[in-house]
Amino acid sequence: MIKAGEFIGDYLLMQKMNPSEKTTVIYSAKHKKSAIYVALKIFDTQNQVAFEHFVCEVQILKKLNHPNVIRILDSGQIPNFAYLVTEFLEGVHLNRITPKNIGLPFKTLWPFIEQIGLGLNAIHQAQIVHLDLKPSNILLTHQENLDPLIKIIDFDIAKDIHAPCDSSKEKPWGTPGYIAPERILKESKADIRSDIYAFGAVLAFLLTGQKPFAGETAEQILAKQLSQWPDVMNDSYLGESLELQKIVSQAMQKNPDNRFQNVSEMMKALLIYSHSS
Repeated sequence: MIKAGEFIGDYLLMQKMNPSEKTTVIYSAKHKKSAIYVALKIFDTQNQVAFEHFVCEVQILKKLNHPNVIRILDSGQIPNFAYLVTEFLEGVHLNRITPKNIGLPFKTLWPFIEQIGLGLNAIHQAQIVHLDLKPSNILLTHQENLDPLIKIIDFDIAKDIHAPCDSSKEKPWGTPGYIAPERILKESKADIRSDIYAFGAVLAFLLTGQKPFAGETAEQILAKQLSQWPDVMNDSYLGESLELQKIVSQAMQKNPDNRFQNVSEMMKALLIYSHSS
Protein backbone atom coordinates (compact mmCIF):
# COMPACT_ATOMS: atom_id res chain seq x y z
CA MET A 1 0.00 0.00 0.00
CA ILE A 2 1.17 3.51 -0.71
CA LYS A 3 2.54 5.32 2.35
CA ALA A 4 3.09 8.86 3.59
CA GLY A 5 6.06 10.49 1.90
CA GLU A 6 5.25 8.95 -1.48
CA PHE A 7 3.66 10.60 -4.49
CA ILE A 8 0.38 9.56 -6.03
CA GLY A 9 -0.13 11.48 -9.24
CA ASP A 10 0.96 15.07 -8.58
CA TYR A 11 0.36 14.84 -4.85
CA LEU A 12 2.77 14.16 -2.01
CA LEU A 13 1.07 12.13 0.72
CA MET A 14 1.51 13.78 4.12
CA GLN A 15 -0.50 12.13 6.90
CA LYS A 16 -3.13 9.41 7.12
CA MET A 17 -6.48 10.89 8.16
CA ASN A 18 -8.82 7.92 8.67
CA PRO A 19 -8.76 4.65 10.66
CA SER A 20 -6.77 1.76 9.24
CA GLU A 21 -9.79 -0.54 9.11
CA LYS A 22 -11.42 1.54 6.38
CA THR A 23 -11.46 -0.03 2.92
CA THR A 24 -10.36 3.27 1.39
CA VAL A 25 -7.52 5.34 2.79
CA ILE A 26 -7.55 9.13 3.11
CA TYR A 27 -4.40 11.23 3.37
CA SER A 28 -3.65 14.89 3.69
CA ALA A 29 -1.50 15.72 0.70
CA LYS A 30 0.27 18.58 -1.04
CA HIS A 31 0.29 19.37 -4.75
CA LYS A 32 3.91 19.28 -5.92
CA LYS A 33 3.66 22.47 -8.01
CA SER A 34 1.12 24.71 -6.27
CA ALA A 35 1.89 23.42 -2.72
CA ILE A 36 -1.85 23.55 -2.01
CA TYR A 37 -2.97 21.15 0.71
CA VAL A 38 -5.75 18.74 -0.20
CA ALA A 39 -7.46 15.60 1.07
CA LEU A 40 -6.74 12.56 -1.09
CA LYS A 41 -8.77 9.36 -1.01
CA ILE A 42 -7.15 6.21 -2.40
CA PHE A 43 -9.03 3.25 -3.91
CA ASP A 44 -7.57 -0.17 -4.73
CA THR A 45 -8.45 -0.72 -8.40
CA GLN A 46 -7.61 -4.42 -8.13
CA ASN A 47 -10.81 -4.65 -6.10
CA GLN A 48 -13.70 -4.33 -8.56
CA VAL A 49 -16.14 -3.06 -5.96
CA ALA A 50 -13.66 -0.41 -4.79
CA PHE A 51 -13.05 0.71 -8.37
CA GLU A 52 -16.79 0.97 -9.08
CA HIS A 53 -17.16 2.98 -5.89
CA PHE A 54 -14.42 5.35 -7.04
CA VAL A 55 -16.17 5.93 -10.36
CA CYS A 56 -19.51 6.57 -8.65
CA GLU A 57 -18.18 8.92 -6.00
CA VAL A 58 -16.31 11.00 -8.57
CA GLN A 59 -19.45 11.27 -10.72
CA ILE A 60 -21.53 12.31 -7.71
CA LEU A 61 -19.10 14.94 -6.42
CA LYS A 62 -18.65 16.45 -9.88
CA LYS A 63 -22.39 17.23 -9.89
CA LEU A 64 -22.08 19.25 -6.69
CA ASN A 65 -20.94 22.86 -6.50
CA HIS A 66 -22.03 24.71 -3.38
CA PRO A 67 -20.20 26.55 -0.58
CA ASN A 68 -21.74 24.27 2.06
CA VAL A 69 -20.70 21.02 0.35
CA ILE A 70 -17.18 19.61 0.15
CA ARG A 71 -15.64 20.32 -3.25
CA ILE A 72 -13.87 17.88 -5.56
CA LEU A 73 -10.64 19.18 -7.08
CA ASP A 74 -9.18 16.30 -9.06
CA SER A 75 -9.22 12.56 -9.67
CA GLY A 76 -7.01 10.10 -11.49
CA GLN A 77 -5.51 6.65 -11.73
CA ILE A 78 -2.07 5.10 -11.44
CA PRO A 79 -1.18 1.39 -11.63
CA ASN A 80 -3.31 -0.52 -9.07
CA PHE A 81 -4.82 2.59 -7.53
CA ALA A 82 -7.30 5.38 -8.22
CA TYR A 83 -7.52 8.61 -6.26
CA LEU A 84 -10.06 11.34 -5.54
CA VAL A 85 -8.90 14.78 -4.43
CA THR A 86 -11.06 17.20 -2.43
CA GLU A 87 -10.44 20.48 -0.69
CA PHE A 88 -8.62 20.17 2.63
CA LEU A 89 -10.89 21.37 5.40
CA GLU A 90 -9.70 22.39 8.84
CA GLY A 91 -12.48 22.45 11.36
CA VAL A 92 -14.48 20.47 13.86
CA HIS A 93 -17.34 18.02 13.35
CA LEU A 94 -20.63 19.12 14.90
CA ASN A 95 -20.73 16.14 17.24
CA ARG A 96 -17.52 17.46 18.81
CA ILE A 97 -18.90 20.89 19.72
CA THR A 98 -22.26 19.73 21.10
CA PRO A 99 -22.24 19.46 24.91
CA LYS A 100 -23.23 15.94 25.97
CA ASN A 101 -26.74 15.67 27.43
CA ILE A 102 -27.15 19.44 27.17
CA GLY A 103 -26.99 20.43 23.52
CA LEU A 104 -26.90 23.94 22.16
CA PRO A 105 -29.61 26.64 22.15
CA PHE A 106 -31.56 27.02 18.94
CA LYS A 107 -30.38 30.65 18.53
CA THR A 108 -26.76 29.48 18.66
CA LEU A 109 -27.45 26.69 16.18
CA TRP A 110 -29.60 28.66 13.74
CA PRO A 111 -26.72 29.96 11.55
CA PHE A 112 -25.43 26.39 11.28
CA ILE A 113 -28.89 24.97 10.59
CA GLU A 114 -29.41 27.50 7.79
CA GLN A 115 -26.20 26.42 6.10
CA ILE A 116 -26.95 22.72 6.52
CA GLY A 117 -30.30 23.37 4.84
CA LEU A 118 -28.68 25.27 1.98
CA GLY A 119 -26.11 22.55 1.40
CA LEU A 120 -28.60 19.70 1.64
CA ASN A 121 -30.99 21.47 -0.71
CA ALA A 122 -28.19 21.90 -3.26
CA ILE A 123 -27.38 18.19 -2.98
CA HIS A 124 -31.01 17.29 -3.64
CA GLN A 125 -31.29 19.79 -6.50
CA ALA A 126 -28.44 17.87 -8.12
CA GLN A 127 -30.55 14.70 -7.76
CA ILE A 128 -28.21 13.26 -5.15
CA VAL A 129 -29.26 11.65 -1.84
CA HIS A 130 -26.54 11.77 0.81
CA LEU A 131 -27.86 8.79 2.84
CA ASP A 132 -25.45 9.31 5.76
CA LEU A 133 -26.19 12.78 7.10
CA LYS A 134 -25.16 12.91 10.76
CA PRO A 135 -23.30 15.34 13.06
CA SER A 136 -19.91 13.73 12.36
CA ASN A 137 -20.43 14.27 8.61
CA ILE A 138 -21.06 17.99 9.07
CA LEU A 139 -17.94 20.09 9.54
CA LEU A 140 -17.72 23.55 11.06
CA THR A 141 -14.89 25.50 9.47
CA HIS A 142 -14.39 29.18 8.66
CA GLN A 143 -14.36 31.48 5.69
CA GLU A 144 -11.42 33.79 4.98
CA ASN A 145 -13.17 36.56 6.95
CA LEU A 146 -13.47 34.11 9.86
CA ASP A 147 -17.26 33.81 9.58
CA PRO A 148 -18.41 30.25 10.40
CA LEU A 149 -18.85 27.96 7.43
CA ILE A 150 -20.66 24.62 7.42
CA LYS A 151 -19.52 21.86 5.05
CA ILE A 152 -21.43 18.63 4.42
CA ILE A 153 -18.85 15.92 3.83
CA ASP A 154 -18.47 12.17 3.23
CA PHE A 155 -20.40 10.99 0.18
CA ASP A 156 -19.21 7.45 0.73
CA ILE A 157 -22.69 5.91 0.34
CA ALA A 158 -24.45 8.70 -1.58
CA LYS A 159 -26.79 7.86 -4.42
CA ASP A 160 -27.53 9.55 -7.74
CA ILE A 161 -31.31 9.22 -8.01
CA HIS A 162 -31.47 9.02 -11.80
CA ALA A 163 -28.20 7.22 -12.57
CA PRO A 164 -27.38 3.52 -12.41
CA CYS A 165 -24.21 4.42 -10.53
CA ASP A 166 -24.63 3.64 -6.83
CA SER A 167 -21.77 4.43 -4.46
CA SER A 168 -23.54 2.53 -1.68
CA LYS A 169 -23.01 -0.76 -3.52
CA GLU A 170 -21.44 -3.30 -1.17
CA LYS A 171 -21.01 -0.47 1.34
CA PRO A 172 -22.53 0.19 4.78
CA TRP A 173 -26.04 1.50 4.21
CA GLY A 174 -26.27 4.11 6.92
CA THR A 175 -25.74 4.98 10.58
CA PRO A 176 -28.05 3.62 13.31
CA GLY A 177 -30.10 6.46 14.78
CA TYR A 178 -29.91 8.54 11.60
CA ILE A 179 -30.79 6.11 8.82
CA ALA A 180 -34.46 6.38 7.82
CA PRO A 181 -36.76 3.45 8.71
CA GLU A 182 -37.50 2.64 5.07
CA ARG A 183 -33.76 2.27 4.46
CA ILE A 184 -33.48 -0.08 7.45
CA LEU A 185 -36.16 -2.25 5.92
CA LYS A 186 -34.60 -1.82 2.45
CA GLU A 187 -38.11 -1.43 1.11
CA SER A 188 -37.62 1.59 -1.11
CA LYS A 189 -35.18 3.22 -3.48
CA ALA A 190 -33.08 6.19 -2.43
CA ASP A 191 -35.31 9.17 -1.75
CA ILE A 192 -34.54 12.72 -0.57
CA ARG A 193 -37.02 12.17 2.25
CA SER A 194 -34.51 9.75 3.79
CA ASP A 195 -32.19 12.73 4.19
CA ILE A 196 -35.06 14.75 5.71
CA TYR A 197 -35.35 12.08 8.42
CA ALA A 198 -31.61 12.31 9.05
CA PHE A 199 -31.77 16.13 9.16
CA GLY A 200 -34.42 15.85 11.88
CA ALA A 201 -32.25 13.40 13.81
CA VAL A 202 -29.28 15.76 13.48
CA LEU A 203 -31.37 18.63 14.91
CA ALA A 204 -32.50 16.44 17.80
CA PHE A 205 -28.89 15.65 18.66
CA LEU A 206 -27.64 19.22 18.36
CA LEU A 207 -30.44 20.56 20.54
CA THR A 208 -30.19 17.93 23.28
CA GLY A 209 -26.65 16.57 23.16
CA GLN A 210 -28.13 13.09 23.06
CA LYS A 211 -28.34 10.53 20.30
CA PRO A 212 -31.92 10.36 18.96
CA PHE A 213 -32.25 6.72 20.02
CA ALA A 214 -30.44 5.11 22.96
CA GLY A 215 -29.15 1.57 22.73
CA GLU A 216 -26.13 -0.54 23.58
CA THR A 217 -25.95 -2.16 20.14
CA ALA A 218 -26.71 -1.14 16.59
CA GLU A 219 -29.45 -3.77 16.48
CA GLN A 220 -31.19 -2.27 19.53
CA ILE A 221 -31.10 1.21 18.03
CA LEU A 222 -32.42 0.05 14.65
CA ALA A 223 -35.23 -1.88 16.32
CA LYS A 224 -36.22 1.22 18.30
CA GLN A 225 -36.27 3.29 15.12
CA LEU A 226 -38.83 0.93 13.61
CA SER A 227 -41.12 0.71 16.62
CA GLN A 228 -40.63 3.65 18.99
CA TRP A 229 -40.51 7.41 19.13
CA PRO A 230 -37.06 9.04 19.51
CA ASP A 231 -35.86 8.99 23.11
CA VAL A 232 -34.82 12.64 22.93
CA MET A 233 -38.42 13.77 22.38
CA ASN A 234 -38.77 13.46 26.16
CA ASP A 235 -35.87 15.85 26.73
CA SER A 236 -36.80 18.99 28.63
CA TYR A 237 -35.60 21.34 25.88
CA LEU A 238 -37.70 19.82 23.12
CA GLY A 239 -40.51 19.15 25.54
CA GLU A 240 -40.74 22.82 26.44
CA SER A 241 -40.35 24.00 22.82
CA LEU A 242 -43.49 22.44 21.40
CA GLU A 243 -43.21 24.11 17.98
CA LEU A 244 -39.63 22.94 17.59
CA GLN A 245 -40.60 19.48 18.80
CA LYS A 246 -43.31 19.46 16.14
CA ILE A 247 -40.78 20.27 13.41
CA VAL A 248 -38.35 17.56 14.51
CA SER A 249 -41.24 15.11 14.89
CA GLN A 250 -42.49 15.75 11.37
CA ALA A 251 -39.02 15.32 9.91
CA MET A 252 -38.62 12.00 11.72
CA GLN A 253 -41.95 10.40 10.88
CA LYS A 254 -41.52 6.70 10.14
CA ASN A 255 -43.64 6.97 6.98
CA PRO A 256 -41.81 9.22 4.47
CA ASP A 257 -45.17 10.45 3.13
CA ASN A 258 -45.78 12.11 6.51
CA ARG A 259 -42.47 13.99 6.61
CA PHE A 260 -41.55 17.30 5.07
CA GLN A 261 -41.30 16.38 1.40
CA ASN A 262 -38.22 18.50 0.70
CA VAL A 263 -35.66 20.67 2.44
CA SER A 264 -37.43 23.90 1.50
CA GLU A 265 -40.57 22.86 3.39
CA MET A 266 -38.56 22.00 6.48
CA MET A 267 -36.47 25.18 6.35
CA LYS A 268 -39.61 27.30 5.99
CA ALA A 269 -40.96 25.85 9.23
CA LEU A 270 -37.60 26.36 10.96
CA LEU A 271 -37.38 29.95 9.71
CA ILE A 272 -40.83 30.74 11.12
CA TYR A 273 -39.76 29.23 14.44
CA SER A 274 -36.51 31.23 14.43
CA HIS A 275 -38.47 34.47 14.19
CA SER A 276 -40.70 33.53 17.10
CA SER A 277 -38.09 32.10 19.47
